[in-house]
Amino acid sequence: MNNKNKFYIKNLDINKKYYKCSYIVLENKLKIVLKLVKKYLKEESIENLHQLRIAVRKLRYVMEIFSGCYNKKEFIKAYKKVKFLQDELGKGRDYDVLIEKLKSLNEINFNTIKEKFEIEKENIRQTIKKELIKFVEEKNEFNFLINKK
Repeated sequence: MNNKNKFYIKNLDINKKYYKCSYIVLENKLKIVLKLVKKYLKEESIENLHQLRIAVRKLRYVMEIFSGCYNKKEFIKAYKKVKFLQDELGKGRDYDVLIEKLKSLNEINFNTIKEKFEIEKENIRQTIKKELIKFVEEKNEFNFLINKK
């Protein structure tokens, strides 16, 4: 996404009421997350994980901003899923960063340490993959965020 369009959200009109804007903004953020989920599931790269983590974080924060526009019970259920996903993506990213940091230390026992972290990283990645697939399968649970009632 280039900087020119970074803050642009299609169909957003400053003259619309706050709650109406919530559907537009959340639909935009949810579409970005779903697109990046597909990209990550196709190629589990460090960069794709990082981009997905950022997008999920943005979705969560926008959900917080518009939380008052939705049914509390439905909202909290969806919010908890997004928060959990963000936490798991964060764990995956932490291992990526840690492994890169350890590589830079160039220690004698690096291979032993690296193997342990690679196992933990793989476990986290499997959890992330499982949760992302579940997130996509359950995306209809987020329809209330984007469909006006």
